[in-house]
Amino acid sequence: PEFNSNSALHTVAMYMTRFKGVVHVQGTLSNQPDSYGKYFTIDSRTYTGFSGVDYMNFNGVYTYIRLLIVPATAPAGSTNDDPSFFGSFDKALYRS
Repeated sequence: PEFNSNSALHTVAMYMTRFKGVVHVQGTLSNQPDSYGKYFTIDSRTYTGFSGVDYMNFNGVYTYIRLLIVPATAPAGSTNDDPSFFGSFDKALYRS
């Protein structure tokens, strides 16, 4: 942190096929974060049937980065467990 200050550039490339839902990029400064706390949202994107590669750039110094992927809920369903509706989030590539 002392060397890079807040100028450290991060990039996340996300590969999707007909994906509907929200992707949150989250970060933490904690050395031992648990799965529920100590993460904050850096950026979010909403997709409505996107296919291809999309990316997010953000600056900052973080100990850990994670993606929180929330698929959309089908109109007739009460849960988001229908991949034929929300498509797929295939992979993510992260560069810091």
